[in-house]
Amino acid sequence: MAQGTHIIVGFPDESEEDFIETIKLLHSINFDFISCFAYSENRKTASAKIENKVHPELISERLERLKKELGEKVKVYR
Repeated sequence: MAQGTHIIVGFPDESEEDFIETIKLLHSINFDFISCFAYSENRKTASAKIENKVHPELISERLERLKKELGEKVKVYR
């Protein structure tokens, strides 16, 4: 049986340190697959009210870094 997870990259207020800690955690758990999604805002959710948004270019960069760091097990969905 395979174990995996889903990750949202670029959630409002996500710092570089948060992102690095996410990578470390994913390395330590060693999932069989990781589905990565860019945060997309829905104005009906509480996260839409958080002011410190992550720039879309930075989200794309972080998704690419995840893929490089964790290899073939990562699938990026945009």
